[in-house]
Amino acid sequence: QSIIQFIDNFTEIGKLCNSINTVRIENGKLYGTSTDGEGLAKAVEGHFGMKAENLKITFAGAGGAAQSGVWFFAYKGAKKINICNRTLEKAQQMSDALKKAFPALETEVCLMSDFEKMQSFIADSDLFIQATSVGLKDDDPPPFDPAVLDANKNICVYDLIYKETKILKYCREKNIRCADGSNMLLGQGAAAFKFWTKLEAPENIMKQALEELK
Repeated sequence: QSIIQFIDNFTEIGKLCNSINTVRIENGKLYGTSTDGEGLAKAVEGHFGMKAENLKITFAGAGGAAQSGVWFFAYKGAKKINICNRTLEKAQQMSDALKKAFPALETEVCLMSDFEKMQSFIADSDLFIQATSVGLKDDDPPPFDPAVLDANKNICVYDLIYKETKILKYCREKNIRCADGSNMLLGQGAAAFKFWTKLEAPENIMKQALEELK
């Protein structure tokens, strides 16, 4: 977000997200976009076969990582987006902005500590996205009580962190379909490559390199 003041032109999704992570120079001007949402949507479709249109999604977190995903899914026609956050104010601000930009979108918010409300969101969702940074450290506790996921045995869970987290471990123990953030990292990197070079990214080579790093 801090780079936005220096950008001359934006893609539509970059402007909507109010967040830029990829910049190219075009005719001496800085042209910016956000590739995180595209990477997330591509990973979700690859793992679970879900397209954004008419999807009902619950997000945990309302920070930068969540913001790109929330706006991209809304832009692509999601039916409902719930936002659960540690503090309510940030989630509400995002929800209000979404409603203003996409009047047909259903959106609600709650605290991550509100077990019953989160349960009700998840029970009515197709997809749950863990978009907090909690889980990056091995000794991090879960950002919320993972038992809320039991509200929907058909829920698909995507954790943006690209390693085994306590949330993913819980999902595997409960046979809940889930995936880590590796393919989102790959997808946003491929989108950035194309934005910079206007060429298709060598995704097979990129995926192999990513797997070697893991």
